[in-house]
Amino acid sequence: MLIDQFEEVFTDCRKPEERQAFFEALAHLFLHAVPSQMDAEEEGCLRLAITIRSDFEWQLEASEFGQFLLAESRGAYYNIFRLPAMGLDQLRAALTGPAEEEIFQFEAGLVDQILKDLNYAPAALPLLSFSMQKLFQLTVAKGGTDKLGEPIRLFTKHLYADEKEGLGGVSGALRGSADQLYQSLGEVDIATESEAAQATIAIPETPQQQTLRKIILRLINLSEGVATRRRVYHSATGRTDFWSELDYANDQDDAIVKEVLEKLEDAQLVIQGQDLGNGQEYIELAHDSLITHWPTSLQWMQEIGQDNLILQRHLWQAVLDDKKRQAHHDVQANKAKKDSNLSTKTSTLWDQNPKLIQTISAVLAAGTELLQSSEPTALHKAIKRLEKKLVG
Repeated sequence: MLIDQFEEVFTDCRKPEERQAFFEALAHLFLHAVPSQMDAEEEGCLRLAITIRSDFEWQLEASEFGQFLLAESRGAYYNIFRLPAMGLDQLRAALTGPAEEEIFQFEAGLVDQILKDLNYAPAALPLLSFSMQKLFQLTVAKGGTDKLGEPIRLFTKHLYADEKEGLGGVSGALRGSADQLYQSLGEVDIATESEAAQATIAIPETPQQQTLRKIILRLINLSEGVATRRRVYHSATGRTDFWSELDYANDQDDAIVKEVLEKLEDAQLVIQGQDLGNGQEYIELAHDSLITHWPTSLQWMQEIGQDNLILQRHLWQAVLDDKKRQAHHDVQANKAKKDSNLSTKTSTLWDQNPKLIQTISAVLAAGTELLQSSEPTALHKAIKRLEKKLVG
């Protein structure tokens, strides 16, 4: 069994009881995969492989499941294989191998130039993948044809490095695609632009640009100061118990969200998919590089602040928890009237969680864009309920 991206157990799973249940299930599998003490010749029928980012390894080892694996009696069946960062030779193979399979060549010196741009960059491999995908598209579109009319299968320095006609290098590949999308969403009236220029003031963001900013920030998760990609679930066909994080207050805002999501997907900056386990549709950033290498997203994170970004995650989780509480309360309404203990437990679940009260109090005091009118409907309803409880 292979479990990939195990760090998401710590970054995306917010409920300790769910994480604990998952760990217990893995421990159960592990115990059935190794020879038992009763029969030393019995062979396990399972091999469990876990991949996890190196900066989250300490969290795995500090967890109950990590301590379970590190126990003396199980040490012989638990091994850690730490993969070193890809060296230049490995990056060279990753760069030239796919090109050779497609019978593409590199102009002399171009491979070394790309590797130089990538050297020591965080998330070098996904950044390389994104850059070469864009360079391939540019080469097919602008590379020209040979005497026989066949496309010239040659990656050139000009198309790779040129800022205007080409890619603009590795950093320009990502920055160019994301900035181009952002600018395309900022078309303003000529008179407005002229007035802003004369008054030496910045042209305000359009609703589409504001929505892009909010979507990108929602697709980022912070854990122990490390920014990672985050899945955002936005629809579930046939589900009446689903609440979309991107469900805005009115149809006009929802139409803008849909427009921006489509353009993000067309630009290959996000991936849309469906969770086979729960049937919910989600979006996530296509590359970690959109967090680490796009100056605009870094600026947005700096402007909103890490505390407020974490606050936003806690608030949404609080909304989901309260929705479940309300659903349970509705189902058990009649029984709750007869059972005072059940009534008390379900009706005060929200109030009795100190972290939720602190979260909502901080949001109400912050006055940040978390409370702007274009925030999702679910957040507004939760804030209003909590505000009444905090005041009254």
